[in-house]
Amino acid sequence: MSITIPATVTPSSQFHGRYDVLTYVHDRSVDGIYQAFRQERIPCHNLASARAVRDRLNGVTKQANVSLPLSVERSLLTPEQLGGCRTGGCGYDPAVTWALTGRVERVHNWGTAKSLASDYPVEA
Repeated sequence: MSITIPATVTPSSQFHGRYDVLTYVHDRSVDGIYQAFRQERIPCHNLASARAVRDRLNGVTKQANVSLPLSVERSLLTPEQLGGCRTGGCGYDPAVTWALTGRVERVHNWGTAKSLASDYPVEA
């Protein structure tokens, strides 16, 4: 019978803002009667690196981003989004005007308006 103990992330006891990965290494066993483990601490500089080390030790593989087919992506959009939008329509205030309905939607800034216009272009 084999026992596996997963690695865990804990805050460092020595440095503030640092993290340690606790892992248990199989030390010895006696004919199936008992098993002994010794604890190891792997110091890490930040939480992201600690999580990466923990995942590698636990055998977790990161899945690649899978994009949806274009037909499925288009089916998730509303008719207004499919029609597209243009920047402007509210004087000097940042806004987009949706081509299908003519609705003017105010946005936070002109960068957001340009981003929406590029994400939902008006089809000619």
